Order: sequence, then structure tokens, then C-alpha cells
Amino acid sequence: IGIGSLLIDGIGDTVRVSMTGGVLQEVEAAKKILRAVGLRKDGADVVSCPTCGRTRVNLEEIVKKVR
Repeated sequence: IGIGSLLIDGIGDTVRVSMTGGVLQEVEAAKKILRAVGLRKDGADVVSCPTCGRTRVNLEEIVKKVR
């Protein structure tokens, strides 16, 4: 994605996405671009091994809820 490499290099500090859909879709698309290039971090990264015998919680259910 062309814009991603420019943002990583520090060129530009504003993102504007124009789409046929509504404004909320534009905002979500911009957030996804920033996440994809590592410039936006939000939410939770759940790293789990549900088959591990040491696990004392049902990670599969927790991951389903987080998604």
C-alpha cells in the first residue's frame, strides 16, 4: 500500500480517506491503514495457546469475546 510507506517514513501527519460509503467507514479505513503500518495501536493483542495444559482459563471463549 503506497500510503503506508509514506507514513512510515514520516511524510505527512494527516490521513484522509474518501470512500463512497459513510464517514464512519472512512474513519475505520484510515484506522486500519495506520494499524497495518504499525502507527496506531488500540485494542488488545491476545496471544494464546488454547491447547496448552498449563492454561487455567478457557482462552478460546475469551478470544471469541474480544473479537
